[in-house]
Amino acid sequence: MNNHIKVVKLLLGKEETKVNDKNNQGLTPLQVAKYKGHTAIAELLTKKIPLKD
Repeated sequence: MNNHIKVVKLLLGKEETKVNDKNNQGLTPLQVAKYKGHTAIAELLTKKIPLKD
């Protein structure tokens, strides 16, 4: 899992990464991470998601 966290951090550092885009099943990366129990990745994604007013 540690390597997965490194990859997620690398991807989140790129400006073009879209954390709110949905996959072909209509799920966001955050939803998938939570569903699969990847709490560390879910926390990283939560920090990157822009807040809505």
